[in-house]
Amino acid sequence: MPKGLVELVMEYEDVFAVSDLELSQTDLIKHDIDVGNAAPIRQRTRPVPYAMRVEVDRMLKDLKKREVIEDSQSPWASPIVLVAKKDGTIRLCVDYREVNKVTKKDSYPLPAIDVTLQNLKGKRFFTTLDLASGYWQVPLTDKAKEISAFTTTSGLFQFRVLPFGLTTAPAVFQRLMENVLGNLISTEVAVYIDDILISTESESRHYEVLSQVFEAFRKAHLKLKPQKCRLMENKIDFLGHIVSEHGVHTDPDKVKRIREYPRPQSVSQLRAFLGLAGYYRKFVLNFARVAKPLYDLTSIKKAFVWEDAQERAFEGLKKVLSEAPVLAQPNIEKATSGQRLFYIYTDASSVGVGAVLAQESDDGYLHPLHFASKPFSSAERNYHITDQEALAVMYALKKFHYFVYGVRTVVRTDHAPLKTLFKRANVSPRILRWALEIQRYDVVIEYIKGTANAVADALSRGIVKAKKK
Repeated sequence: MPKGLVELVMEYEDVFAVSDLELSQTDLIKHDIDVGNAAPIRQRTRPVPYAMRVEVDRMLKDLKKREVIEDSQSPWASPIVLVAKKDGTIRLCVDYREVNKVTKKDSYPLPAIDVTLQNLKGKRFFTTLDLASGYWQVPLTDKAKEISAFTTTSGLFQFRVLPFGLTTAPAVFQRLMENVLGNLISTEVAVYIDDILISTESESRHYEVLSQVFEAFRKAHLKLKPQKCRLMENKIDFLGHIVSEHGVHTDPDKVKRIREYPRPQSVSQLRAFLGLAGYYRKFVLNFARVAKPLYDLTSIKKAFVWEDAQERAFEGLKKVLSEAPVLAQPNIEKATSGQRLFYIYTDASSVGVGAVLAQESDDGYLHPLHFASKPFSSAERNYHITDQEALAVMYALKKFHYFVYGVRTVVRTDHAPLKTLFKRANVSPRILRWALEIQRYDVVIEYIKGTANAVADALSRGIVKAKKK
């Protein structure tokens, strides 16, 4: 790290929080939860396994000591859910699904990603900043504290700060960050919810802007997490793109699953690929002529022999599917306004999951923005089919997080039970854990016929061989 950068960080060391014990709350806003005239919702306490009660009590006492929660006498009560982490510890979550149902949505607009990326051209130095447990740095109003109340076997508590799981969090953060940085937001400072990017043409200017941003966070009593901040680098990842002095480039992973799609070894595998390609035929010039050698091979009257003509058609279609105008750039402004919604298509096969993110365009068609797939782990391979289809949805939301977080999104699946699965009360711990995660997103799940889900289906079936290439 350059000496000048070290000195700047030391000057503003109070802006950084190495652990949550160093967190403070901003005095710029207090978050409210608008439930209108809804009657208080009081749910039953969910039992805590005896083996976990000592740990849960310890966690509650710790949160009280840090003034994250407090005792409550609220008429509201949401149940807690214990989520096991990979390291064997547990995370205490609150199931706010019923509260979210009666909460008025906040439609505060999110920045246009394409405009933000255009401002990065010609820049040479980049910094990304990350808030430390950002939610817990936003205090609640007294009314919101009562609505946040949660019930445990140890009593009723309520949050003093913004808890995880509330549906309005993305809008809260965007408004807060724009309030904090104010006039600093320009072609050199960009904010997308809780992602802050600083980009400059010169090193000296970078120090100047970085100092101004640090000062703004100091005045707002907000803390950054040093472990997740990347200071004055020449190449970074931002909003699904690779940014460097050479320009802004699409993340290669966006089209990796198309470019690595394995050569079909049978008629059924070829038909799956043609189902994917045919879905976007309206965007491919002379599609029928280009794809003819492949369609010829699907005839029952012809032996399946892969020749040069099929190889050229196959590679040509993969190339055109991964480029414009087939692959489009997202329009966040129209997505947040409801003019052009985001759509996610998901599917699970016997070997893995596949997903595609698309958006309506001005011509009325759905343009793909991002393709994704992954093979099942050994454990996931044994999941029930409904759990595998649910896993496909969760994988897609995490994969496309930068695009769909805070934006109304339609998820389409050919597995009908998913329409109501995440809303049910009596589900497995795994599905309940996913239901809590999906609370963060503004999604509507729709059922479609399998024939209308060709892209996600093909991606889910074409991943194992693709990974071995």
